[in-house]
Amino acid sequence: MVGPDGKAYKLSIPTIKRDGKPYPVVGSLSINTLAYTRVMSNMALLTGYKDGKPAIDYVQTVSADGKTMTLISRSYSDKGELSLPNIAVYDRK
Repeated sequence: MVGPDGKAYKLSIPTIKRDGKPYPVVGSLSINTLAYTRVMSNMALLTGYKDGKPAIDYVQTVSADGKTMTLISRSYSDKGELSLPNIAVYDRK
């Protein structure tokens, strides 16, 4: 990843558990911790934090046949307001 300063950054998430607690993220300009919560067997919620404040939310769902993953992300403004959702759908062949 290349930052706005033209400098290369390597994103690293050393260890993360599915317990909803924030874990350190190295090399990201937008977050410094990430929390992962298993909501259902096919759904997870990930929240990225910057300096203890929510910065981005991801909802990840996988279809029953395991062939389609949908990722919905929303970022937070400095005032804590959520953006419109970005939706990505990935199909396994």
